[in-house]
Amino acid sequence: MKKPTNPAERAQRVQRRDIAPDEAIRRARKQAKSSKDDVAKASSEKLKKILSLSKREWWKNLHNADLTPEDQSRLESQLENQPSARTAPVWSTSGAGALRRLWGRSSHRIPSAIKGLIIAAVVGVPIFMSVINTGRTETVRSPGELQFRFPDGSSHSVAFAPGEHLTIVRAIPSGHVVRHWVAGAGYAYAPD
Repeated sequence: MKKPTNPAERAQRVQRRDIAPDEAIRRARKQAKSSKDDVAKASSEKLKKILSLSKREWWKNLHNADLTPEDQSRLESQLENQPSARTAPVWSTSGAGALRRLWGRSSHRIPSAIKGLIIAAVVGVPIFMSVINTGRTETVRSPGELQFRFPDGSSHSVAFAPGEHLTIVRAIPSGHVVRHWVAGAGYAYAPD
């Protein structure tokens, strides 16, 4: 005998068997619950299998039709909670590690010679700037007075006694640029 395909034929078949409608509804609900449980169990097993694979496979299976919406949400939350090496900032580790990671990330786009120049500039410019802005300290041998320009733009004469220290910042054609720290005012320069 052919199985009924639409709900009306099924209802007629149920009536022919002399099953009470309440009993038929109970059985249908039980079958529906059993079916939902089977789908949930299969989806859970599929999720466990996916989680045992690589993270790349996780992304590929994010919208897998075999997963229930709940299991898709679990997979998505797992992906959000996993740190990604691709999104980690270069500056988040030590200097050497950051340089290695920067070097590796750009290896397919930038030739090695250019990368070397970039790294030399990144490391060299701050060193060069610190060297040219670091003066040498000299001790005053005889009493004297220098005209200093202060950070606020004013100019004052400062007297020095033997044994005090001045910092020579750089040489200029007319002599040297001298830097002196004045408490409350900052660095004063002479001549400027």
